[in-house]
Amino acid sequence: MFPLTEGNKHVAQLLFSTGTCPRCIFRFCGVDFHAPYKLSYEELFNELQKFLKTEKGELILEVPNPPPKKIRLHELEDGIDGTDNQSQNGEGRVSIIEGGSIAFKSSSPNVCNVCLGILQEFCEKEFIKKVCQKVEASGFEFTNLVFSVSFPPQLSVREHAAWLLVKQEMGKQSLSLGRNDIVQLKEAYKWITHPLFSEELGVPIDGKVLGHQHC
Repeated sequence: MFPLTEGNKHVAQLLFSTGTCPRCIFRFCGVDFHAPYKLSYEELFNELQKFLKTEKGELILEVPNPPPKKIRLHELEDGIDGTDNQSQNGEGRVSIIEGGSIAFKSSSPNVCNVCLGILQEFCEKEFIKKVCQKVEASGFEFTNLVFSVSFPPQLSVREHAAWLLVKQEMGKQSLSLGRNDIVQLKEAYKWITHPLFSEELGVPIDGKVLGHQHC
């Protein structure tokens, strides 16, 4: 079940129009249960597009999408695989398929302006499998795993800017948004990745995320 309601539509539309990914939109709309975050990015993108369409079937963006940025996933993959192969990071494309459904045609969506891709490709099953392959290739035997992630400091600035934007929009509706109302990036990342790591490796996962996540 899609977690956003009509009451979230203005905020979701505002964030989506500025280049925010579906999972970050969930965070700023206060979606605090795990299941929606675990859906694939393609499915989330399509469902969000449908949610934001008007009764006439139009998707209205209040401001133009920013110039597309590319997730430099190949750099991280190079560190995991030990190769120089670069992935082809194309722009995210949207097309209408038979029946009016919206299809997302790209293995590399435009990078989110809030999380910088952390809640996009860096928590999808394909990426988790690459990390697990590297762990298994080490040859060590283990019964549990501590997975540590360090987020770049600039995420705090982006998080704060997005919070101010949403807070201003909600203020127009006589609503408020406190800092604690937002699901923290590190929590959402754990919800998505821990079950995937545990499933791939067959052991319990203890995750540690470093970096400030306060607005």
